[in-house]
Amino acid sequence: MRLRELADDYAALLRSAFGDRLVSVVLFGPVARGDAHASSDIDVLVVIDPIAPGPFSRKDLLAAADDALAPLIASAEMDGIRTRLRRIVGTRVDAEQMIALHLDLAEDGVLLVDREGFMATMLGSVRASLARLDARRVREGTSWYWEMRPQGADVVGASQGDDDRAAPARR
Repeated sequence: MRLRELADDYAALLRSAFGDRLVSVVLFGPVARGDAHASSDIDVLVVIDPIAPGPFSRKDLLAAADDALAPLIASAEMDGIRTRLRRIVGTRVDAEQMIALHLDLAEDGVLLVDREGFMATMLGSVRASLARLDARRVREGTSWYWEMRPQGADVVGASQGDDDRAAPARR
């Protein structure tokens, strides 16, 4: 589908803009899972090191790549594809902090860029933890949550829905 091509184009634009500072680009959400439709968002996790400090540095950091992708998105709109780019931007240190999103990245994230195997290694560790916890993703309609059952522990899960925003963990 054309959405995956747009994600690949964006990763190439980031690679060109940041060179060795670009650590990883991970596609997630419906495009990565293969269940996207013409109005699905293109969701990407972008890891760049270093990032200048400051409240607007992350937003401004990707402006050139975003601007370069805009005509491609406009062209896709002419073909009936109504998408937008949603990105999470962070450093290696940020990406190493475990969040609910990592569970889904481990399950169906697509590595578009992964210098030195940074995210592959991290997501491999997440997969190993999920296996150790006998975790499983439980679907309920178009939403899902994670069940993790460590021996002798309560069930803890992190859920996501249609819009791919992480919901609070269930206890």
